[in-house]
Amino acid sequence: MKKLDKDKITFTELLKSLDIPKSSLYYHLKILEENELITIRDVITITRPRTIIQITPKGRLIIEKYIELLEKIQKKKKRNMKSYKN
Repeated sequence: MKKLDKDKITFTELLKSLDIPKSSLYYHLKILEENELITIRDVITITRPRTIIQITPKGRLIIEKYIELLEKIQKKKKRNMKSYKN
């Protein structure tokens, strides 16, 4: 299983990568934060304030389990396709 490379990202980076409305992203991040899957904190940088989103150990565990499940489903699908072809 591939290890998650990045454990934190700015709100702006995430917003640009998802291409969804700011209000929608904020809403979903708040739900993840309430469930202790991420932390959200505002930091002051030299250039401007930034909102940093960081995954928690609990959030990382859930993502890793989800990826494992997807891999199992993919393997099962490949096995089924092979048996269908034969």
